[in-house]
Amino acid sequence: MLRKGVFFMSIKKVSPDVFKIYETSQVKLKTAGNIREIQFTAGTNNHCPIQNISKDKYMDKKTGGIKERKKYTNRYQTPKSVRKSINKLMDLIRCNATEPSHCKWLTLTYANAMTDHTKVYEDGKMFLRRLQRYLNKSKEIVDSQKSFKRITVAEPQGKNHDNSWHLHILLIFDVPAPFIVNEVIADLWGHGITDCLLYTSPSPRDISGSR
Repeated sequence: MLRKGVFFMSIKKVSPDVFKIYETSQVKLKTAGNIREIQFTAGTNNHCPIQNISKDKYMDKKTGGIKERKKYTNRYQTPKSVRKSINKLMDLIRCNATEPSHCKWLTLTYANAMTDHTKVYEDGKMFLRRLQRYLNKSKEIVDSQKSFKRITVAEPQGKNHDNSWHLHILLIFDVPAPFIVNEVIADLWGHGITDCLLYTSPSPRDISGSR
């Protein structure tokens, strides 16, 4: 489950003349579908800006101030844990959704606040069953478009929406995805507003609650 309120480092395309990778640099190459990601360390920072005082407090060496450590009720709330989860999800999507025309990106929301994640899971499962039945019965959809794989993400919308859960579902077909109007998706879902969009390679903002 992924939460809101996460800050991401910015990524931009730069000229190869801007930086140099030396023989001693530590380089990591990651391949995820059509994406190649290179990370490298130009140097190491041996200076730690803080000094631990206790398990609850630390000192800022620059200012000399004593500060309280921010506490989380569980490890999944920490920015580091959320960022790691989102990165794994991004890799999963990029590895499986290499042809955008073969995919559909669905968002399923609730008209009333839904905070029962078990109910959300069951509703999502029943929606996928109804969707499969719709595809099987549709005469306008060819047989090769009636089976799909999916990646599902459940996410709370935050305090402004009463922490109500909603679902993102990426449908992945072996052939170009069938045309399905959003009204059909809304009827199959039956719990609130839906979006049925063409797939483009998602950014972390698409998955981390930027709506």
